Amino acid sequence: MNLDQTSYYKSKADEEQWLRVGGIAAILLALGYLVIFPLYFQVGAPPSDGHAWFKYLRGKTSGGQLWLSLF
Repeated sequence: MNLDQTSYYKSKADEEQWLRVGGIAAILLALGYLVIFPLYFQVGAPPSDGHAWFKYLRGKTSGGQLWLSLF
């Protein structure tokens, strides 16, 4: 085995590791969306008026929905 083959196998292993990390991240992101959707349905549709937004957001910003969305 020469130097070119060694670097090829090392880069292949690094590539497989990053693909695995990316796959796990994609699965976690999809699971997060599955958790967030019922939370949005529970809260309801947001209003279109600016003043109504302040009334709408009162009591709805302390839940995990915002933090889960940010994560």
